Amino acid sequence: MNKNLLNFIDPKSLKPELQHIYVYTDQNSDFVAVATDSFRLLEVKITDDQLKSILKEGYYTGKEWQTLSKYYNKTKPDLQSFDSEMQKINAVQEPRKSSLTYPAYKTIIPTNAEKITSLVCIVTGK
Repeated sequence: MNKNLLNFIDPKSLKPELQHIYVYTDQNSDFVAVATDSFRLLEVKITDDQLKSILKEGYYTGKEWQTLSKYYNKTKPDLQSFDSEMQKINAVQEPRKSSLTYPAYKTIIPTNAEKITSLVCIVTGK
């Protein structure tokens, strides 16, 4: 499990979606975890078949993701503790899914890198 996603959530955001890591299946049938604080975005494809089979789609708080990562990222994953934590999380997933809508970030990501122009802005002050 990618713990770097924790650096991209905003636990104090007024938008609850930005306080969570969103796990879903995209239009290419890839299992994806994404996090954004509205300024930065990290999307990670989950390719580990075992993790794909036990991690459910939905919204995960930073604390939940950190706990799951602690159990899964061991040399020998602690699947019993992981499963126990997933059961607790699943109890709150349905209400969370119905109340949160993740930003449609794919619509604003440029698809043609040749059209991207970079600007440099230098701000000076006293």
